[in-house]
Amino acid sequence: MRVKRPINQQANEHSMKLSGFYRKAVFYPSLFLLVFTLVSTLLANYKYSWTETRSALLMAVIPTLIYILLMCLFSLTLFFNKIQKVKSMPVLNIASWFLLPVGYIAIVLINDIKNRVAFGFDVGQGLFYILIMTLPFVFGLGVTFKQFQKQNK
Repeated sequence: MRVKRPINQQANEHSMKLSGFYRKAVFYPSLFLLVFTLVSTLLANYKYSWTETRSALLMAVIPTLIYILLMCLFSLTLFFNKIQKVKSMPVLNIASWFLLPVGYIAIVLINDIKNRVAFGFDVGQGLFYILIMTLPFVFGLGVTFKQFQKQNK
Protein backbone atom coordinates (compact mmCIF):
# COMPACT_ATOMS: atom_id res chain seq x y z
CA MET A 1 0.00 0.00 0.00
CA ARG A 2 1.38 3.35 -1.05
CA VAL A 3 1.25 6.21 1.45
CA LYS A 4 0.52 9.66 0.07
CA ARG A 5 2.77 12.42 1.28
CA PRO A 6 1.53 15.89 2.06
CA ILE A 7 1.86 18.38 -0.80
CA ASN A 8 4.45 20.55 0.99
CA GLN A 9 6.68 17.50 1.54
CA GLN A 10 6.44 16.59 -2.17
CA ALA A 11 7.43 20.13 -3.13
CA ASN A 12 10.46 19.99 -0.84
CA GLU A 13 11.71 16.86 -2.59
CA HIS A 14 11.87 18.72 -5.91
CA SER A 15 13.30 21.96 -4.56
CA MET A 16 16.99 22.67 -4.90
CA LYS A 17 19.15 22.48 -1.79
CA LEU A 18 21.50 25.29 -0.84
CA SER A 19 24.44 23.19 -2.07
CA GLY A 20 22.86 23.25 -5.53
CA PHE A 21 22.57 27.02 -5.38
CA TYR A 22 26.18 27.26 -4.22
CA ARG A 23 27.30 25.05 -7.09
CA LYS A 24 25.44 27.22 -9.60
CA ALA A 25 26.56 30.50 -8.03
CA VAL A 26 30.24 29.73 -7.52
CA PHE A 27 31.44 26.40 -8.90
CA TYR A 28 30.24 26.83 -12.49
CA PRO A 29 31.58 30.42 -12.77
CA SER A 30 34.88 29.15 -11.33
CA LEU A 31 35.14 26.47 -14.01
CA PHE A 32 34.28 29.00 -16.71
CA LEU A 33 36.89 31.44 -15.42
CA LEU A 34 39.60 28.79 -15.19
CA VAL A 35 38.94 27.50 -18.71
CA PHE A 36 38.76 31.07 -20.05
CA THR A 37 42.09 31.94 -18.40
CA LEU A 38 43.80 28.83 -19.80
CA VAL A 39 42.46 29.31 -23.33
CA SER A 40 43.12 33.05 -23.51
CA THR A 41 46.67 32.62 -22.17
CA LEU A 42 47.40 29.83 -24.63
CA LEU A 43 46.01 31.86 -27.53
CA ALA A 44 48.00 34.94 -26.55
CA ASN A 45 51.25 32.95 -26.24
CA TYR A 46 50.95 30.29 -28.94
CA LYS A 47 53.84 31.70 -31.00
CA TYR A 48 56.37 31.55 -28.16
CA SER A 49 58.37 28.58 -26.95
CA TRP A 50 56.74 26.13 -24.56
CA THR A 51 58.88 27.40 -21.66
CA GLU A 52 57.62 30.94 -22.11
CA THR A 53 54.06 29.75 -22.61
CA ARG A 54 54.26 27.63 -19.45
CA SER A 55 55.53 30.63 -17.48
CA ALA A 56 52.69 32.76 -18.84
CA LEU A 57 50.20 30.05 -17.88
CA LEU A 58 51.54 29.96 -14.32
CA MET A 59 51.45 33.75 -14.07
CA ALA A 60 47.82 33.78 -15.24
CA VAL A 61 46.46 30.66 -13.55
CA ILE A 62 47.87 31.14 -10.04
CA PRO A 63 46.19 34.54 -9.41
CA THR A 64 43.01 33.19 -10.99
CA LEU A 65 43.03 30.17 -8.67
CA ILE A 66 43.61 32.40 -5.64
CA TYR A 67 40.72 34.64 -6.73
CA ILE A 68 38.46 31.61 -7.27
CA LEU A 69 39.33 30.11 -3.88
CA LEU A 70 38.60 33.39 -2.11
CA MET A 71 35.28 33.77 -3.95
CA CYS A 72 34.35 30.21 -2.98
CA LEU A 73 35.27 30.92 0.63
CA PHE A 74 33.39 34.24 0.82
CA SER A 75 30.34 32.73 -0.88
CA LEU A 76 29.95 30.09 1.84
CA THR A 77 27.87 32.65 3.74
CA LEU A 78 24.88 31.75 1.59
CA PHE A 79 24.58 28.62 3.76
CA PHE A 80 23.44 30.90 6.60
CA ASN A 81 20.08 30.66 4.84
CA LYS A 82 19.66 27.27 6.52
CA ILE A 83 18.96 29.24 9.69
CA GLN A 84 15.25 30.05 9.73
CA LYS A 85 15.75 33.56 11.15
CA VAL A 86 18.14 34.48 8.30
CA LYS A 87 15.89 32.87 5.72
CA SER A 88 12.81 34.74 6.92
CA MET A 89 14.35 38.25 7.21
CA PRO A 90 14.95 39.83 3.77
CA VAL A 91 17.85 42.02 4.93
CA LEU A 92 19.73 39.08 6.47
CA ASN A 93 18.85 36.92 3.48
CA ILE A 94 20.35 39.42 1.02
CA ALA A 95 23.36 40.10 3.25
CA SER A 96 24.17 36.41 3.66
CA TRP A 97 24.01 35.90 -0.09
CA PHE A 98 25.86 39.00 -1.32
CA LEU A 99 27.73 40.90 1.39
CA LEU A 100 31.09 39.11 1.50
CA PRO A 101 31.35 38.07 -2.18
CA VAL A 102 30.30 41.46 -3.57
CA GLY A 103 32.38 43.25 -0.94
CA TYR A 104 35.43 41.28 -2.04
CA ILE A 105 34.70 42.06 -5.70
CA ALA A 106 34.37 45.76 -4.86
CA ILE A 107 37.67 45.77 -2.97
CA VAL A 108 39.44 44.07 -5.89
CA LEU A 109 37.97 46.54 -8.40
CA ILE A 110 38.72 49.63 -6.32
CA ASN A 111 42.29 48.55 -5.52
CA ASP A 112 43.00 47.66 -9.13
CA ILE A 113 41.76 51.01 -10.44
CA LYS A 114 43.56 52.91 -7.67
CA ASN A 115 46.87 51.15 -8.38
CA ARG A 116 46.58 51.59 -12.14
CA VAL A 117 45.94 55.31 -11.76
CA ALA A 118 48.73 55.72 -9.18
CA PHE A 119 51.32 53.99 -11.39
CA GLY A 120 50.11 55.48 -14.68
CA PHE A 121 48.89 52.27 -16.32
CA ASP A 122 46.00 52.04 -18.74
CA VAL A 123 42.85 51.55 -16.68
CA GLY A 124 40.77 50.16 -19.55
CA GLN A 125 42.67 46.95 -20.26
CA GLY A 126 43.11 46.05 -16.59
CA LEU A 127 39.48 46.83 -15.88
CA PHE A 128 38.43 44.52 -18.71
CA TYR A 129 40.44 41.67 -17.16
CA ILE A 130 38.95 42.29 -13.71
CA LEU A 131 35.42 42.48 -15.15
CA ILE A 132 35.92 39.15 -16.91
CA MET A 133 36.96 37.66 -13.57
CA THR A 134 34.05 39.15 -11.62
CA LEU A 135 31.04 39.12 -13.94
CA PRO A 136 30.53 35.31 -13.93
CA PHE A 137 30.34 35.38 -10.12
CA VAL A 138 28.03 38.41 -10.01
CA PHE A 139 25.78 36.80 -12.60
CA GLY A 140 25.84 33.44 -10.80
CA LEU A 141 25.06 34.96 -7.42
CA GLY A 142 22.27 37.13 -8.84
CA VAL A 143 20.57 34.35 -10.79
CA THR A 144 20.74 31.84 -7.95
CA PHE A 145 19.44 34.38 -5.44
CA LYS A 146 16.46 35.03 -7.69
CA GLN A 147 15.87 31.26 -7.99
CA PHE A 148 16.23 30.85 -4.24
CA GLN A 149 13.70 33.63 -3.59
CA LYS A 150 11.26 32.11 -6.08
CA GLN A 151 11.61 28.66 -4.53
CA ASN A 152 11.04 29.91 -0.98
CA LYS A 153 7.94 32.04 -1.56
